[in-house]
Amino acid sequence: MAKFFVLLACVGLFQAAYGLQCYTCTGDNCESKSNMEHWQKPTCGKSNDPKLEPACMKHTYKDKAGKEMVERGCHLVPVSGDFTCPRIGETTTVSCITCKADLCNSAQNVKFNMFAVVGVICSFFITKLFI
Repeated sequence: MAKFFVLLACVGLFQAAYGLQCYTCTGDNCESKSNMEHWQKPTCGKSNDPKLEPACMKHTYKDKAGKEMVERGCHLVPVSGDFTCPRIGETTTVSCITCKADLCNSAQNVKFNMFAVVGVICSFFITKLFI
């Protein structure tokens, strides 16, 4: 019975799962982290195709004049991982990065959910108390 309550407490610590959220922006305010307050955070839609899944994307490209620009947003990518950023007019892709964690397409590369870390630590100690 004690194990049941430990499991119930652990499950209660984790937040409910919602759809993937990605930063979305284009143009001049999309390049620097200092402009993050202007970036939108929509929830990405799901695909009816089982071969596609939602992912966040950061696409860095250069226009004909050589000016580097960034586009961030939600995209449906193949589950296989074979994804190429869509070409935008007469541009050259510098980098195309996709990721599948909430808001992972920011300028920051490493992020983790502090709530989940605290939940795991609490679960460990609760388990030690009752088992």
